Amino acid sequence: MEAEKRKISLFLEKQIPDVIVIFSADKLDNDKLFKKQFELFTEIHRINNVSTKELRFMIEERLRENSIMISDNDKMKLIELFEKDHTMIKVNLDKVITFAKSSNEIFLKDIIKLLPEVLEENIYMLVGEVLKNNTKKALKIYYDLLKSNIRPERILSSISRRLMEIEDIKIYLDNNKGQDFIAEKMNMSRGRAYYSIKEAKSINLSFLKMNIDKISELDYKIKSGKIEKKIGLELYIVGGNKWKKL
Repeated sequence: MEAEKRKISLFLEKQIPDVIVIFSADKLDNDKLFKKQFELFTEIHRINNVSTKELRFMIEERLRENSIMISDNDKMKLIELFEKDHTMIKVNLDKVITFAKSSNEIFLKDIIKLLPEVLEENIYMLVGEVLKNNTKKALKIYYDLLKSNIRPERILSSISRRLMEIEDIKIYLDNNKGQDFIAEKMNMSRGRAYYSIKEAKSINLSFLKMNIDKISELDYKIKSGKIEKKIGLELYIVGGNKWKKL
């Protein structure tokens, strides 16, 4: 961490012309010298979180200004996704608008393809619902991903990666590691780390390991041709006795 701070300090001191770097953080580092360098060499803008109502108004206004249509259902999902990271709202909304300008219409399937973090967010929600045994919501997310032309094998690998990510976080928590440590080690924002820690704490380790084993088994059976990939993932999400019939 200290080495990284030193690199940033040297970069700031150079004041390279025509180069703009944007740093996003929940708070400034407590290191007084490091904090002073930021205040001296950068412009600091504090962004307050917006409410769901304000976010909805902002999105509707921007879409209306650019004559872009979106269904109410897709708009609500877009709002839910943007609420997860307020620092990226403007950037992501600009991407959506630029993409949609040629047809003056945007769909959720386009947004998922356009913004990689949206796919990641959907996978996080899918895994969360599976671990809570909320089959109905999990299947809805899964079917939405398929409708958006996200390949089943990509969904499978993303689920596997997320489950192992949660397992790693549980191990860090057992070793009394905090949010900042986990965010750095897992290459997450502090906000993402907060929600991931909350999820990891709510899950029994043996249940988590069982899901990791199920996904590993499913991956093998798909690759060996013992089960069709879409059906296999659906049966994993449904779980229970139907899984045993795989």
